[in-house]
Amino acid sequence: MTSMDVERVRYFERQFLDSADFIAEQAYHRDMRRRHNLAHHTRGIVVGLNLVERPSSAQTEVWLEPGMAVDGYGREIIALAPYRLDASLFDRIKTDRHASVWIAYAETDAELPPPGWEQCDAADAYRRTVESWQVVVEPGSHIHDDVIVDGRVLPVTPAAPGDPVLPIDESVPYQELPDQTTNPLWLIRLGTVHWAGTDFGITDPTRLNEDREYVGAVTAHVLTPADRLRIRPRTPPADPDKVNFASVEGRLRVDGRLTTEKDVWVNSGKVFFNDPLDSEDPKDVPTDPPLFMTRARLADGTGNLVRLQLGADKGAATTKLSIGPRDGTNDKAVLAVRADDVLDIDTGTLRLGSQVRQSVDLWSGAGENPGLASYGIGVQDWTQYQRSAANFAWFRGGKHANTTADPGTGGALQMMLDDVARLKFTSETMRQVLNLHGATHGIGIQPNSLYFRSPGGFSWFRGGTETNADGDSGGGAVAMSLDNANFLAVNGGASATGNITAGRNSDASVITRHVQGKGSGNDNPDDLFLNWATGKDVWLGARPVRKSSLHVSGNLFVDGDIDSVLRVRTYELALANEGKDNPREWTVSLGGDFTAVYKAFAVLGGFSIYANEGNTAFNSWGHNLNADAIPQHAFARVTGYGTTFVNGTCYCSESDANLEGDNTVLFTVVVLGRWAP
Repeated sequence: MTSMDVERVRYFERQFLDSADFIAEQAYHRDMRRRHNLAHHTRGIVVGLNLVERPSSAQTEVWLEPGMAVDGYGREIIALAPYRLDASLFDRIKTDRHASVWIAYAETDAELPPPGWEQCDAADAYRRTVESWQVVVEPGSHIHDDVIVDGRVLPVTPAAPGDPVLPIDESVPYQELPDQTTNPLWLIRLGTVHWAGTDFGITDPTRLNEDREYVGAVTAHVLTPADRLRIRPRTPPADPDKVNFASVEGRLRVDGRLTTEKDVWVNSGKVFFNDPLDSEDPKDVPTDPPLFMTRARLADGTGNLVRLQLGADKGAATTKLSIGPRDGTNDKAVLAVRADDVLDIDTGTLRLGSQVRQSVDLWSGAGENPGLASYGIGVQDWTQYQRSAANFAWFRGGKHANTTADPGTGGALQMMLDDVARLKFTSETMRQVLNLHGATHGIGIQPNSLYFRSPGGFSWFRGGTETNADGDSGGGAVAMSLDNANFLAVNGGASATGNITAGRNSDASVITRHVQGKGSGNDNPDDLFLNWATGKDVWLGARPVRKSSLHVSGNLFVDGDIDSVLRVRTYELALANEGKDNPREWTVSLGGDFTAVYKAFAVLGGFSIYANEGNTAFNSWGHNLNADAIPQHAFARVTGYGTTFVNGTCYCSESDANLEGDNTVLFTVVVLGRWAP
């Protein structure tokens, strides 16, 4: 016997049996039962073990219902009574979120021998082993321990050719079952609960029992001794037709008839659609009219098609292939293919996808490559186009005629775009040719004018998408706008070969940040001329309020006077003292010379001990050899000024104060200001 054999106890008469024999006997039956669980079935939940929420006065309670599961080591997990999830299992989760809940097999020792029957060398020798389970929350990525076959950990994918591989369901009956003393781990997912950080919250009903894995059957044949094999959910749904119950992951072959009870019959590569008025016997094939879908080969043998046939011959408009949703109690026909060669789209939108191409080929010509169809509708980058080999025409009324620009009997040509890109409207009376939004927005013609009409503003956009807000470019750029107050805004440059007049027949302003000059015969930078050759003044600001300053960063050249900017006036005076030790106070009247005075000051021209009062020529002089006639102190200064006057004092002292009365000071009063005519 090798380590790979299955061993059981062999009995004979008068055999001495000890605990090892009973343990081996028990291990044999236990392990074979577990191998049976993994051989004919896959691991997972057998029945029950649902997570349910029960509201209480304090908080929501989460309970685990009774049930049974089998783990990947073949161990049965049996919950015999409802179990309330302990909130302490979630203590390490501090945030408000959903958490996964799992169950695992567990064993515990129980029931020590009664007093007097203990073994001295085995004080902890228990009489029972309790097969139980435990709940695990958020275990992470490690949900089970190793699966070992022939001394090696079995991988999901083989390490080398010929190596055994772990089945996708991980249920392996030929594994080395682990010793329970090592407490091997294998978790079974029960679902998800809402942990609010400190207690349970209400879980999304679709998540409470999510990702649960149930046991399956491993078999190549399912045989029934009766006439019928029935496959259905263990709990029958109220309406089986509304439940996604069974799926086949791969090719399904049926050696016989596949019948559905919802009006579909498949036979010989054709899918027939029953008439509700036909017999309900699935063996009957509907024939009036024959409606079926099949795969066929083209008549010339060059290709294949899937064909849906509506009747035996070209039929009436009442025989249709209808596609659409349920609308209340009625079937809504969004698209219908009629047996009389007509395609109806009564509701909904025809959408041709998001690929740039010629989506609709209207006519390609005999033998022409459909990819080169010369009549059609398509989409390019940022462009929707219509294609024609020659002209485009728009007709009102009439019927089809095969002559260029012919609207047909009873019709009228409304508009035509010919093969050299000339757009022609019907030659009726002068009118508003294009109404863009009722008659309030449009383009029209008058005897000698082409006009554009809007009840408010006009805008020109570059790029963007449609919006319904005035002046909104929809993410694009506003190139130009004319608002409802007739204000024109150009978001860019503008040029004109003629004059530009602002405020025609009225006063208006040109508002800008910079004004630059240009050449008269080119667009090169040149001098700037204001009121060129008009002889009219140029004003900054408004009189007498809202004055504006002129700042010149370079030299200022003025061909005329600048009295309005800076006016300089001088007034020459020759004044004697008022008397002994008494300066002369004086006043100069400015009259109307200034409307503003910036500064006034006196310039000393001379002084004399001779009487020159009023004699600005200062030609009265002589030589006085008297030591008491020596001048000692002379000045002339301004003490105040305004727009009409300048006040000041002057004085000339002499060695003998008694001789000072006729001493005279010659000085000039200089006034800086401006004059506004």
